[in-house]
Amino acid sequence: MRTATRWGLFSVMAAIVVVSARADIHYVAQAGQTPSGTYTSWETAASNIQDAVTAAVAGDVVMVSNGVYETGGTLVSGCTITNRVYINKDITVRSADNDPAGTIIKGAKDPVSGGNGPAVVRPVYMTAGSLVGFTVSDGATASNTATFLQTPSYVGGGVYCSSTTPSLSNCVIVGNQSQCNGGGVFQGNMNACRIIGNSTVGWDGHGGGGAYGGILFNSTVASNSVVLVAGHYGGGVQNSVVSNCTIVSNQAGDGGGTSGGTVYNSLIAGNHAARLGGGSLLGNFYNCTIVGNRADSSMGGVGSSLTQMHLINCIVYNNDAPTHVNWSRNSTAYIHLTNSCAAPAPDAGWLAGDGNTAADPQFRFSGSGFGTNLVQGNYRLSLYSPCLNTGTNRDWMTVDLDGNPRILDGIVDMGAYEGGLSTTHYVAQAGQTPAGTYTSWETAASNIQDAVTVAVAGDVVMVSNGVYETGGTLVSGCTITNRVYINKNITVRSADNDPAGTIIKGAKDPVSGGNGPAVVRPVYMTAGSLVGFTVSGGATASNTATISQSPNYVGGGVYCSSTTPALSNCVIIGNQSQCNGGGVFQGNMNACRIIGNSTVGWDGHGGGGACGGILLNSTVVSNSVVLVPGHYGGGTQNSVVSNCTITCNQAGDGGGTSGGTVYNSLIAGNHAARNGGGVYLGTLYNCTIAGNWGDSQIGGVGRGNGTVSLINCIVYFNNCGGGTYPNLNTVDASTYITNTCTPGVALSNGNIAADPVFVGNGTGYGFSLEFGDYRLRGNSPCVDAGMYQVWMTGSVDLDGKKRIRDAAVDLGAYEYFRRGTLIGIR
Repeated sequence: MRTATRWGLFSVMAAIVVVSARADIHYVAQAGQTPSGTYTSWETAASNIQDAVTAAVAGDVVMVSNGVYETGGTLVSGCTITNRVYINKDITVRSADNDPAGTIIKGAKDPVSGGNGPAVVRPVYMTAGSLVGFTVSDGATASNTATFLQTPSYVGGGVYCSSTTPSLSNCVIVGNQSQCNGGGVFQGNMNACRIIGNSTVGWDGHGGGGAYGGILFNSTVASNSVVLVAGHYGGGVQNSVVSNCTIVSNQAGDGGGTSGGTVYNSLIAGNHAARLGGGSLLGNFYNCTIVGNRADSSMGGVGSSLTQMHLINCIVYNNDAPTHVNWSRNSTAYIHLTNSCAAPAPDAGWLAGDGNTAADPQFRFSGSGFGTNLVQGNYRLSLYSPCLNTGTNRDWMTVDLDGNPRILDGIVDMGAYEGGLSTTHYVAQAGQTPAGTYTSWETAASNIQDAVTVAVAGDVVMVSNGVYETGGTLVSGCTITNRVYINKNITVRSADNDPAGTIIKGAKDPVSGGNGPAVVRPVYMTAGSLVGFTVSGGATASNTATISQSPNYVGGGVYCSSTTPALSNCVIIGNQSQCNGGGVFQGNMNACRIIGNSTVGWDGHGGGGACGGILLNSTVVSNSVVLVPGHYGGGTQNSVVSNCTITCNQAGDGGGTSGGTVYNSLIAGNHAARNGGGVYLGTLYNCTIAGNWGDSQIGGVGRGNGTVSLINCIVYFNNCGGGTYPNLNTVDASTYITNTCTPGVALSNGNIAADPVFVGNGTGYGFSLEFGDYRLRGNSPCVDAGMYQVWMTGSVDLDGKKRIRDAAVDLGAYEYFRRGTLIGIR
């Protein structure tokens, strides 16, 4: 962040001045030296940190080489447990390379309990000074379950600070445990730290699994925990002052992310509470974004059980709980919102301030899921967000969570991020001299990856027409090359939004002509958006011996680490995977065409076109999975599909789709080698399934030993080789279909057996299908024969027309459009 960088430079300059004026440097290294004197050279360096700390005086620096420091210890007056390092003077203890990953102060759990106990070693005890660039891990405190005590013996499993004066910067506090407050850190002043995976296991009324009672700035607090019992507070932090921090995936009995204290400019997401306040319980919040948190009882976002709680310029949205999903409207909860975005909107009867809204904040990407299952979105604001320029200005405001200026247009925005800032980086194959960060066509990068690398969250990478088929990137945990790797919340866009002219091209293995060790996958995404490209010619590694769903074997065209990365107006064509997702694995696709991709591998897998993703307004055509039973979903597998056309795909089972949930879609002309020419397993709403072919028993919808549900669907004019069930198994159909039109079905649960009366039925089946027009005629028994579902409100059919036009919804993918009578007037 810019502020951190300036502060870091100032700190280094100040340190240089101080050192040159009067300070001594005392060195520590684990080997290769002969300790002597006061350790003032690497040749005479101490072999443990405490010896050098003891020799230092106020103003000195202790410089520590890489290594794991896990021997020795010091007893401090008033504390019954051993501390690996005890800093009680105004000195700086610094790793030599400012490298937390390589310089570790390691404590010890009690060997009997495996956690707290009499034989623990806490890594660090501080009453003064600074600790810079270390990992502090595996510490614990004494254990006392009989009597409540908040002494240094029981708080601060990783670092105990006697006040907020001792400071830690660029430190990783990980895997520590306390009996009482502060599993990671108790008090102290933390800057640019990562507090991860610490826990507090003890007394009712206390907590702070990550940190307690301290000051945190520019830090990350993630995956910390407090006992999941009501009255145990603050999985991430408790009673702390927090600024410009990210607090994610923590959990506690109450206040999964935070409890008490004051929080500025921070993201609180994906936290979990067993009772109240999935994001936060109690405290005051300024310009915070509180999203995707979960409470098992009430108040998924924020809650207050007793004392007054203020939220100013905050966004509290898309949280989850059985009651009060975002915040409590109970007048006894004392929550006061001002200039905040929260649903429901507070009113004067509920301690409301001015300037509140309940409108969708319109994040760039909203993410999905809640609590520890959250798939994080991009919570920066879109250009059309109602949260822009709607806050109330305060004197403390300088920068937002990205380090960008906090107030851009005279009035501060709501939430942790100030909207409207982005830089465009350009890419063109020829006619330019690449320079700087490629911020003009004249200085454009010559390949996409170079521009992606220099971009930061919120930026745009603009790509000129051309075929991009050189270069590649290796991603950690993946053995194959990827042409483009997008790992930040940026938009990579073709300049003309022209997929036909802007192509990211991978490569098949030159020996096998398909999957293998020398392939290149076109795109690997963990975040961001890809807009207006053709993605072609990619493949994955090959492994026929062992089933593995790692990034090496899934997503031949595009691999997405979750459903958060987005693709729009893209053509995914001619790619191949060993396992799931021949075209795309996961991801969120809108207005895409997924054509001619394939999955060639293991039994039980599939998704020739797409697997595990979200598809909207897209076409999935001519994709394939091996034509052997047990290979699923020629078009899509285990995906959420809405308003799509899925045609001419093939697989062993489920030629069109397998598993997942499908809305408002046409599934026609697909082929299965065994069952379910159109569909195999899954839940389908308002789908038209026609003209599909199964070689064995079932041509339309097959279920095998699994589960399928059809609501408001039409399953007609399908066929199969065995001839037994051309459309679906009608023997037990009443158990899984509702308000559906299919031949031979028992007329119960709103089901219809009569001809749906399409505008045109089409002829043939499977790949031999001559497509019809599957919209309904006015005399169709499917008109107004459906069952209302909540998702229909405000939605549209496959033609983009209003989903419910008359008294009830129609069956199938298309809503019948009644044309009015034309009256001529002379």
